[in-house]
Amino acid sequence: MSVSGVVRSNSSRQEIRAILRSHLDNYFSGTLGTVDDIENIMMGLIHRETGFDPDKRHKSVGDSRYSTRTTAYRAWNSPVFKNVLSTGNAEQKANLEQAFVAWGLMGSMGWNHIRNAGGGPTEIERYRPDLAPQLMVNAGESVRDKMAGRENMSRQILAGLTMWEAKWRQVKGSGNSWQAGRYTFSTRILAATAAYLGLGPKDLKTGMTPEQYARSIVFGADYRAANNTDPKVASKPSKPNPTQAENKQQGPVQTAASGYNRQAPGC
Repeated sequence: MSVSGVVRSNSSRQEIRAILRSHLDNYFSGTLGTVDDIENIMMGLIHRETGFDPDKRHKSVGDSRYSTRTTAYRAWNSPVFKNVLSTGNAEQKANLEQAFVAWGLMGSMGWNHIRNAGGGPTEIERYRPDLAPQLMVNAGESVRDKMAGRENMSRQILAGLTMWEAKWRQVKGSGNSWQAGRYTFSTRILAATAAYLGLGPKDLKTGMTPEQYARSIVFGADYRAANNTDPKVASKPSKPNPTQAENKQQGPVQTAASGYNRQAPGC
């Protein structure tokens, strides 16, 4: 591991891959395990999100907890947060800020890991109640202790796969295309990956759209960089669906992929 904390060595990547493979086999064989080349695609996602750095964390630009249409707002105004803000001690109140940070190898947002943070069960609690005990804390407890650092790599990857599986279940098929939010994609993998990253129209830092980020992870530049190989499946995604470009949004909004999103990220 370098001084910056970024995992660079092949042995470290192999360790991450081994954890990833184990979780896919043990917890996701009936869902993600049915997706062609899912292991390498998830390696591409980890490369995009954090560059294989288990200590990586970032906050969104701006403070989306005050924008009423965001997950951050729903978390900040949930009964469990209000209870801590009114009755908690200084440490518990400070810990609430960890909800608005993306943690670990797969950049899972902290609010995903706080029980009932949205005014009711979170996506992890709804979609994978069997895994929730490993991944959740109560409001006021430390998300950092559960999700940060090399010692928590296994939990970081489990959290990311759980959230990606939730997006995989949520996207809607229509004919030969898949819908995620107001966007249309040519494959379910692209739709789920874009939803995981966040569905702002474009990233203000890079100018990339959700589909461009997703295509980099799904058999594109991030896939190749993460795996040192070309795709192993015979059929690659087709060219961008023209309906994607026809979707109109108001104003430039950043996605989660660079860590500079002004819209609540999908993950």
